[in-house]
Amino acid sequence: TEDMLEDLQTVRSGQPPKHAHQQVDLDVLSKLENHSQTVDIDPLAAPPPSIWADSKVITVMAVAGISVVLNLILLAFMFASRKS
Repeated sequence: TEDMLEDLQTVRSGQPPKHAHQQVDLDVLSKLENHSQTVDIDPLAAPPPSIWADSKVITVMAVAGISVVLNLILLAFMFASRKS
């Protein structure tokens, strides 16, 4: 992190960064590549589907909503007929 801060300070003063522009030996990189091992990473599990994606759930909720509305209307008629 000190190298990065030093580079930021030199860039701020208008000079090119000295650590970010270092020469890299390509032979060293190829040796690293030859000796490196790959690691298989398990893909992230897909999130469970939303409950609202199922048409059966939407149908049940719609029927329940209609039932509540009809029961409220029935109660309103019952209370209105008692007053008369």
